[in-house]
Amino acid sequence: MACRGCGSAELPTKGEIERIAEEIAASRETAVGVRPIDEETRSRRILTCAACEALAMEILCAHCGCFIAARALDPLRKCPHPAGNRWAFGDETPAEESAAG
Repeated sequence: MACRGCGSAELPTKGEIERIAEEIAASRETAVGVRPIDEETRSRRILTCAACEALAMEILCAHCGCFIAARALDPLRKCPHPAGNRWAFGDETPAEESAAG
């Protein structure tokens, strides 16, 4: 499976993905004031992805092509599963509210 973004067949390691996700989150917070999601919610999101049939190569979402470690860190993102947002745990503040506040 090649990367949808760059076409590379070589995937980064889980550690590299974590580092990249943290860098993206930090740059978004600096640029637009969007704080990364809390670690507990991120962990719940990643566990949900780990149990999903659409998890590819243990790191990618087959529905959107995102690295789950990066997507799960972004409070403005939702699970892209066609059946609906599997990250809707009922105790999260909607992204629109958290981004505004």
